[in-house]
Amino acid sequence: MNIQEYIKKLQALPEPKKKIVFFSVMALAVLIISIFGFFVTKNNIGKIGESVKNINLPKFDMPQDSGISLPDIDLSNVSEGGAGIVQDQTADWKTYTNKKYGFEIKYPEGWILDKSRITDLDLHLSKKVEKEETIIDVEVVSQTRGIKSAEKAFDSVVAKMQNVTSPKEQVVVGKDMGYEAIGTLCTAVCIGSSEDRYSLFSIIYFSHGNEVFYVDYVEGVEGEGFKNNIKNWKNYSEFKDILATFHFNEAAP
Repeated sequence: MNIQEYIKKLQALPEPKKKIVFFSVMALAVLIISIFGFFVTKNNIGKIGESVKNINLPKFDMPQDSGISLPDIDLSNVSEGGAGIVQDQTADWKTYTNKKYGFEIKYPEGWILDKSRITDLDLHLSKKVEKEETIIDVEVVSQTRGIKSAEKAFDSVVAKMQNVTSPKEQVVVGKDMGYEAIGTLCTAVCIGSSEDRYSLFSIIYFSHGNEVFYVDYVEGVEGEGFKNNIKNWKNYSEFKDILATFHFNEAAP
């Protein structure tokens, strides 16, 4: 029987039988292709295996007693996000607590809390090395100066700066948003003359609840006055570390 006669017989079959024949032929074709593919793949894998066996990898001779050892790293104090590292850095720092307004701030060795100037409304921290002195002041200006808006008070002070070294930027103190700028402010005679004395300050204003807080930072040299170049500041990064410990006790009234 030739192909044409076979096709005519298929065409003469009822529709259900045509489907049976069609699917049978397709299944047989798939089976043949699968068997063929299996043997081809098996042959290629065998060739790859033989090629891998013929690869010569370089050899490294490591002396048994090389004297090389890895350091032991203690990660027991490091918590998620690196918080454990911060805790270690401030573990032996002293703590000032303001019970009236419910905040705390820590400071490291070398810094002195001026007890003669501490009130419920302000505190004064200083660090002195030979003739150089660094000062941090924190003040509740909503009570001492009647300030109601941290941003308005901040903008008013920046407007009085002779030179703005670092412009206004948002900062976080505790969990509260505030503003910081660094620039020169008049500290003595302020009449707009050449005799006016300007010194470099970092100023920060932030609000917590109904209260407005003011923080300033300055460095000076005994007998010479305050420094006027931020490049000469030596303890600014330490100031930021101290400020990072500032937080409010939520349980406080």
